[in-house]
Amino acid sequence: MRRYAGVYTECVSRSRLEPEQISHNKQQRDGEENNDKPVSDSNVDLWEDNRVEEDLSPEEIQMFEQENKRLVGEMNSLLDEVRHIEGKVVEISRLQEIFSEKVLQQETEIDNIHQLVVGATENVKEGNEDIREAIKNNAGFRVWILFFLVMCSFSLLFLDWYDG
Repeated sequence: MRRYAGVYTECVSRSRLEPEQISHNKQQRDGEENNDKPVSDSNVDLWEDNRVEEDLSPEEIQMFEQENKRLVGEMNSLLDEVRHIEGKVVEISRLQEIFSEKVLQQETEIDNIHQLVVGATENVKEGNEDIREAIKNNAGFRVWILFFLVMCSFSLLFLDWYDG
């Protein structure tokens, strides 16, 4: 298998090409000078004198073609997955923009609520001070009523004593 590593690598690198295109490209390449030719372990040029085709059995060629088709299928599957993920990322980006807009709208609403809460707090403080003032005034009024009742009682007792 190591002897055919260069051929296998070439098949993998050309996984986007159809088998007919590969054979057409190979025929064109055979006519040109190629410096990156595969070399076996014994440093023999595998492209020279069509040795690669002669050394490969039909089963091996079929195996390489099947492997190539499988790899093309995997690449296409991965491409579909990447496109699907890309669509999801675009959707997430769109939702993120909507979320940002809503957060900015909420910022103004929160500022308004904050102002209303500060005003309500000040009103409650003023109301508590007014209640304390009323309690003080009411306490003073009670003292005067109590003083008046005590004085009336002493007056009645004094008049009862004086008459008797």
